[in-house]
Amino acid sequence: MALSYVRCLFLRPTFAATAPRSAVAQLGVVRRCSRLVKIEYETNYADVESWNQRSLMLPEVKRAIQKRALSMAVTTGLVVGGLAYGASRNIIAAVIIGGLLFLVIAALAGSALRHETLKNTRKALEADPTNPALGHHTLEVTPESITETCSHHALSVQWHAVANAIRTEDHLFILLRSLAAIIVPLRSFVSDIDRETFISHVLQFTPSQTSSAE
Repeated sequence: MALSYVRCLFLRPTFAATAPRSAVAQLGVVRRCSRLVKIEYETNYADVESWNQRSLMLPEVKRAIQKRALSMAVTTGLVVGGLAYGASRNIIAAVIIGGLLFLVIAALAGSALRHETLKNTRKALEADPTNPALGHHTLEVTPESITETCSHHALSVQWHAVANAIRTEDHLFILLRSLAAIIVPLRSFVSDIDRETFISHVLQFTPSQTSSAE
């Protein structure tokens, strides 16, 4: 996978907290203040891993992996085929060898690239204890914008910068057009009503929604 897409597998939460202190919620409890909805929650390594796995299914990421796998297959087939021809001067044998390698690498490279991408993102996450994907977060939702704040980072974006909301059994992933995502663990809510209230509030401002099993 291209390096630019590897970077996109990390969460980029940020926030500019603007709500009055009275609007702050307990962990996972939805509170409303005027048009603002605010929650607090914790994310851990398993939450980030869930997003990293799910992000590999994004069309943009899948296309990048397929393009790189095809490039690797073509390059390897041509190089090995050329070497085979140089050694044997047999064009048919060279084409067969190069073609077989192309087919094998085209079939296997995608899986290898996905595995490499996940491995690299895990290493990067473990190496950076201040990574904003982990720890305590505050999420504020208004009709104009969504804002996430943690101890190391803050991000506020308007809704036109949100591409999608992906609901799974355990998470709500709010996908930005940059291919970064805000991870909301659904276990954080103290009741089903609070969870569904918050999700409904987010979805009414999101351009599109996707439901999937993790």
